[in-house]
Amino acid sequence: MSGSAVIKGISQRGDSTYLLSVEVSNESGCEVVEFILLDELFEELLLDVGDEIAEELSLIDYNASVTAAYSSACASFAYVQSSIKALYRKLIVKGFSKEVSRDAIDIVRKRGFVDEEDIALRRAEIMIGKLWGRSRILKKLFEEGFPGNVIEYVSESLEEIDFAENCARAIEKKYSFIPKERQERDKMYAALIRLGYSSSDIKRAMANIHGNE
Repeated sequence: MSGSAVIKGISQRGDSTYLLSVEVSNESGCEVVEFILLDELFEELLLDVGDEIAEELSLIDYNASVTAAYSSACASFAYVQSSIKALYRKLIVKGFSKEVSRDAIDIVRKRGFVDEEDIALRRAEIMIGKLWGRSRILKKLFEEGFPGNVIEYVSESLEEIDFAENCARAIEKKYSFIPKERQERDKMYAALIRLGYSSSDIKRAMANIHGNE
């Protein structure tokens, strides 16, 4: 934007944002343009009604884009709780630039809007309910964009889970009993490995099932 730009109005909204009305004049005429900025993005600019802001207009426009990206991230998270990395990917898909998306995500972090450890734990609980094994759960969390320290935190929490018992439930749910034929037993074993169970989990599960027969 070129020409002159003068702030005509500033109003604080109820959602931690400011509405900034700017009269922009150039060779084509004059128009009032409105920008919505997050509190911290507005306050760092030290603006007031009547200020000539032609030189700051590009920064104001950028901050408005960051605000829009932040709002989009919050809306996405409210619909489906996910990792910070997944939120960043969603912003890119929605058309925000990498720089704008990074700045918006930084604000999400600073405001403590996303507790990745809590989200990852709840995601893991859902996967346990699906009778997934430990390695598949951790792999899925990695694919969903959770950082290494969060995955390590979940991994430590999973120590309390008896995956051999879960494995036994998975066997009983799908097979009802342990196949006697070697070929069918090998297929079952391979399927349980794909579910994320370790060899020791499977052996203990099979021993438990035999013990209950």
